[in-house]
Amino acid sequence: MSASEKQPIQSSDNSEQDIQPSQQQQRHLFHNDVRPGHYAVLKKSLFMMLFLSVGVLAVFSVFWGAMFRRSERAHNLRVGVINWDQGVVGDLFMDQVGARPQEKTLVALDYIPSDMFSTREQIETLVVQHNYWGVLVVEHNATEDTQAILNGDMKEAHQISYYYASGRQETIHWTYILPQILEFQAQFLEKQVPHIQQLLTRNFSDLQVANIIRNNITTLKFANYDIRPFTGGVASAIDNVGLIYLIIVSFQQTMMWNLIHAIMIPYKIVFWQRFLYRCAVNCVSMFIVSLCFSLVSLAFQQDFEVAYGKAGFVVYWLINYLAMLALGGATDNIQIIFVKYFPPILPVWLLFWVIVNTATAMSPLEVSPGVYAYGKAMPLYNALEAIRTILFNVKSTIGLNVGVLLIWIVVNWCISFVGLWNNDRLAKANNKK
Repeated sequence: MSASEKQPIQSSDNSEQDIQPSQQQQRHLFHNDVRPGHYAVLKKSLFMMLFLSVGVLAVFSVFWGAMFRRSERAHNLRVGVINWDQGVVGDLFMDQVGARPQEKTLVALDYIPSDMFSTREQIETLVVQHNYWGVLVVEHNATEDTQAILNGDMKEAHQISYYYASGRQETIHWTYILPQILEFQAQFLEKQVPHIQQLLTRNFSDLQVANIIRNNITTLKFANYDIRPFTGGVASAIDNVGLIYLIIVSFQQTMMWNLIHAIMIPYKIVFWQRFLYRCAVNCVSMFIVSLCFSLVSLAFQQDFEVAYGKAGFVVYWLINYLAMLALGGATDNIQIIFVKYFPPILPVWLLFWVIVNTATAMSPLEVSPGVYAYGKAMPLYNALEAIRTILFNVKSTIGLNVGVLLIWIVVNWCISFVGLWNNDRLAKANNKK
């Protein structure tokens, strides 16, 4: 080994630059002179592993917590029951409703007085306006229709109906509510229909009863009406994974434009003008990016005319635009305030920002622990509520949703103003030293 290679390298545990060998020297990974580098890598690796591990445990627990024992909160999903029949069918149906056990894992069945609502339109309004997840209705003259079928005067009828709107939240309907309603209907057909037939055929001759049994006449049927159906297809991409992509795109946009904003720093622009310039550039860039994001769904023929007609796509674009500004603005503030001092915070922030938003947006708050009510104030929750109104014409809270997004945007700008001002103050203080 040459004499130059035997010369020790000046090193320091406090800086990576102090342990870098000159460009003209090369050493084996385990050379004695590289030991300071080993210690520095080990020290920083242990810290980063600890930081990321704690971050993963804390952040992912938020999402897992939203799913924890979800089935035990099924009783928070309420289905209305109304009896418009004045005969034995309605009475026995309500008896079965009353006999149903009150368990946490069962959807709650709430009695609705029959004199409160009398038309199908009113029932549909109850469902669409989120008063109930669905409504079971014993139709008018259900007993008379059943008697007519037994008499041979009518071939079939739907005496009991179930109205629901899967567009409100399809996964909850198909996983919890609809299977339980179908099971309840099957139990009624199995347990009560023979009793109903017996009561309504008391005055029948043995020949008439035998004819009913021989022909296997179906005396009672249920009808299930999905009045605001979840259309699937592209809609699944929009209101599920697409919302996660919305966060990621806003994150990437903010990262890219921060590099552009850095170009203006050496020019020493007046503070308030630099702040306004930064806000304006972010607004314009998000405007274009959100349009491209929205056009993808339009290109794949998603129907946006269900609730707002021809203006539906424009409203959808507006929601995406405001959501991107709200989501991206928070990321921008993290970069302004923290990244200069601790760059590794960004990947953990992205995990945190995705999870705290999706934990409350991807499923109803009724089946999540009470602490997740914070979701009503989150950007993604409000964006999703507005988008579901646009796509499926369910209950509209779009005014509230837009208001929440605007509040996020304004608050982000205020924090950005303070963060930039503080950075300038610290920079001036350092220059004076």
